[in-house]
Formats: sequence, C-alpha cells, structure tokens
Amino acid sequence: MLGMDPYGGNVGVSSFAVSLWQLGLWGIPFLVFTATVTLVIINVLLRTGYFLYVGLAYYWITLPTLSGLFSNPDVFILQGQRVLLFWLLIRLILRRQTRRRLPIPPHHR
Repeated sequence: MLGMDPYGGNVGVSSFAVSLWQLGLWGIPFLVFTATVTLVIINVLLRTGYFLYVGLAYYWITLPTLSGLFSNPDVFILQGQRVLLFWLLIRLILRRQTRRRLPIPPHHR
C-alpha cells in the first residue's frame, strides 16, 4: 500500500503545462501577460500603505502557499475577481461610514 491511490491521487502540474493544455500555444503569452499584470497590481496594492489595500495584496498572494504569485491564468482571473469584489465591498463600507459621521461643530475646527 505504498504510493498514491490511482483513483484519488493528486499530482502537481506546472502552470506552463496547464496553460498550454487550456489555450494551446496562445496560453504561453497569456500566462506571461496575466502573471505580469498580477504582479504589478500586487505591487501597487502593497505600496499604497493603506491597511485594507495591503491586506488585499496579501490575500491575492495567498499566504502561506504563495500560489497567487505564479499560477495558471484562470487562477489569476479568479483571484482578481475576488479581490475586486472585496475592494468594492470595502469602498461601500467606507462610504457608508463617512456619510454617517456627525458634522464637526465650528468651534472645534
């Protein structure tokens, strides 16, 4: 009983091979493009210094596995959709919180 179960085993496959299988030869440039765009967006989010945006960047990186740094294009797109959804929720929550604040009296300005 040594080894992997042939019916339920999981073997890691490279992102290059998955992209080639999913999109053919167009998968390789698309993989490079999506990886570059993802790394640029993560870099921008990390450099903002704003706590929630840095949190979104760490969410996109998917610590501790780091699978968000270089993966298949479909994983990049899925993580991008999740981050965009969380960003929109954060913006809505912040907008509601700022609207509910009481105005500052003139003698406290």
